[in-house]
Amino acid sequence: MNHAKAITPMNKSTKLHSHLWFLLCGGLLFLTAGNVSSQDILSTIPEAKGYQLIYDFDISKAAKTITYDADHSAQITQPFDRVAYLLELSKDGKPQWVYVSMNAFTDDIRKTGVPTFESKTVYQQPVENLTVLSNVKDIVTGSGLKGEGLKGNIEFWPNNYGTANAINIPNASPAAFDFGDVITPSGDYGSMQVHNFDAKQTIFAFNHWVAGTGCDLGIGNAPAGHADWTFAKNGASYESKRLRVLVRVAPGFKFKPLPQASVAAANPPAVAPAGAPEIHQNTAIIPVPRTGASTNRQAQVLQRAKDAPGEYDIEFIGDSITQGWEGGGKNVWAEYYGKRKVVNFGVGGDRTQHVLWRFEQGQLDGIKAKVAVVMIGTNNSGNDPEEDILAGVTAIVKQIRDRQPSIKILLLGIFPRTKTFSIQRGKNLQVNQALARLDDGKNVFYLDIGSQLIENDGTISKDVMPDALHPNEAGYKIWAAAMEPKIKQLLGEK
Repeated sequence: MNHAKAITPMNKSTKLHSHLWFLLCGGLLFLTAGNVSSQDILSTIPEAKGYQLIYDFDISKAAKTITYDADHSAQITQPFDRVAYLLELSKDGKPQWVYVSMNAFTDDIRKTGVPTFESKTVYQQPVENLTVLSNVKDIVTGSGLKGEGLKGNIEFWPNNYGTANAINIPNASPAAFDFGDVITPSGDYGSMQVHNFDAKQTIFAFNHWVAGTGCDLGIGNAPAGHADWTFAKNGASYESKRLRVLVRVAPGFKFKPLPQASVAAANPPAVAPAGAPEIHQNTAIIPVPRTGASTNRQAQVLQRAKDAPGEYDIEFIGDSITQGWEGGGKNVWAEYYGKRKVVNFGVGGDRTQHVLWRFEQGQLDGIKAKVAVVMIGTNNSGNDPEEDILAGVTAIVKQIRDRQPSIKILLLGIFPRTKTFSIQRGKNLQVNQALARLDDGKNVFYLDIGSQLIENDGTISKDVMPDALHPNEAGYKIWAAAMEPKIKQLLGEK
């Protein structure tokens, strides 16, 4: 592969001042607020003259909420076919910069910037036709303007992440943070990374912006620790740090997205290497599909959502206890929900991670329900600690809220299990105590009916749950009757 030589700034000794950009006849006009002019790096890059500035961000202002110094995103009303980033750093008076552009990986201009929760930006995928220019030693450079660019990938998300090579990026390590990691649906560490995986190189990384100047920041591979600068906490070491985002407008261009990873990949993250901060791998929040006999029911539920999109009064989400409305609870279902439009998304044996996987496969995408009844977590209680189960259920509630913003969620406490008191039952009770705090009185409402399913001595009667886990018709009658007042309220029924 032929690589162009690195381009250096025309004036290294002059510090950049505060400035203002204007778009003028497709060109870029640079003005400085100081008395000394400096030639902007973009003016030395011929390709950049055909691009429009979208975001300009002084990284020293990094925080949980990203506020750009310039935001021209609303001005882009036509399709764009290329996205570019220019990161400029200064350390010990020495400027460093890298410019990288690629084929558009999104058609949403708001998702080209820092990947915040507000922008709902999550991209883990290859990108095509990279152009890379830099004054940093060892950065592999090249041009992708003629379809012969470097091979790369992006890791953009606001969440935490692990070391596993989730989408099998070539040359990536499963045991270190680099250009092939795995997203998790919890946390807010954040990753904005562009990589050249052929060269085993991070082109630039901006991580953990919620930490402000304690963020991770760098061009090229980190000299120590993890290649993608994870845990570097070095943001304060730069005297100046600036990120610009640009796009090339292409009227009539038709965006064709490349395949990308799900919010969290099926394989769980690997353990962090020795010397790195310990990362607890909570599998309850890592979406995975079902295997074995339950794959048929899983596929059936997903097909049910695909075949019958539209408006519903209620959607039930859960495991075999929810699926049982179609078995032991079918007569009660007919009595309480026969005159309502209701859909059952219960899959026997499901744990929280399986429900999260179904969401990623589009289970909720075409469904617009007024109320979601959620009861999940008992299948996690055999092996997962209480805090992991809580995180898994919480992630489900958050995903429903994100995917169905207008819905009301009736979150049920995990039902009691085992004939008498047990570690598993106690674990579920502890999780329920914390789940109750998710009730905000507006969008999420918590209801625990466990006390109605046990006897005065704490045992579970075979008359209600023959196997001390799954309700029979009498158990479903108790369940439906206990929910009905709240269901009517949330549906606005008299």
